[in-house]
Amino acid sequence: KLIGESNVEVTLTGPIAAKYSSATDDQKQALGKPLTGDRNAGTRDSGLVFQQFQGGVITAKNNQVGTPAYITTGKIREAWNTPRDPDGAPAVTGTNGSAGPLGFPTSDVNTVGDLLVSNFEHGKIEFNPKTGQVEVTVNGKVVPSGL
Repeated sequence: KLIGESNVEVTLTGPIAAKYSSATDDQKQALGKPLTGDRNAGTRDSGLVFQQFQGGVITAKNNQVGTPAYITTGKIREAWNTPRDPDGAPAVTGTNGSAGPLGFPTSDVNTVGDLLVSNFEHGKIEFNPKTGQVEVTVNGKVVPSGL
């Protein structure tokens, strides 16, 4: 149980709770407080379970015990949430998140050299905190970040 926005209690369950419990202090700080309301937690049509936070999201492919969950934060979350066409280019009528061309997260945001990198089923998103540049790769092809 966590205290979310407006001092509303939020209960994390399943893989989301397990991930939050094992998160580092830096990861918890990057996430911030959990957001409340139906649109900020639940299950997407794709089966993805999620809990939105002020600075990121914890997701898992499903709600079964033992399913790995991943933390996606900052500009990487923003780029993942950008609607995209099937080839990964930003599109007004595209799909985003787990339903989009990148698919489900397969890693946390990790530091690789100077970059923050998160892997997805069909690509990766890299963010350079020094330059502010975001690079999105879908199926081996770099596409515009849309940010």
